[in-house]
Amino acid sequence: MVQGSATRGNLQAELGLTQPELKLKEIINEWSDNIKITPEFITTFGKQLQGKLTIGIVLSSYNDVLGLNSAIQDTEKGDQLEWLKWLLTRGDDREIIMDYRVKTGNFSTASSRTGFGIMVKDTQRSWGVPTEFAGSPGSNFVTRVLNGKNFQDALVLLIKGELVESLRRIT
Repeated sequence: MVQGSATRGNLQAELGLTQPELKLKEIINEWSDNIKITPEFITTFGKQLQGKLTIGIVLSSYNDVLGLNSAIQDTEKGDQLEWLKWLLTRGDDREIIMDYRVKTGNFSTASSRTGFGIMVKDTQRSWGVPTEFAGSPGSNFVTRVLNGKNFQDALVLLIKGELVESLRRIT
């Protein structure tokens, strides 16, 4: 799971994320605020309601969240690491930072943003998002959640419940 790993695990060390809980909260809130439900058609047959809804949760370009401050990690050298872009769209790019690798462990915050890892020079290697977290625009941690059966089932139950409650109020 990305959230657990980003907030207290290997992914936080790999990416050097500071305040990951706040970053993820802002990103999730942005997606929540941008949910759009568009009825395609709705008909009634007696007491039955039939129809089709289109639900937009995440822009396929991810531009709604990639522009957030939370999608960027500032470094002590003044660089900006586009960590969310790396997770969502650059999974196929195995060499993001040339001639460096991440050394994980317990480090002082004087030498590490998180205390969990540091970048070390290694001319034989390059750093890329670990394969278990690497994503592409059509296949990443977000698409896996949204296309997953548990999410789909929960969404259907939520919509049915809201529709039943709305119909109850107007009849």
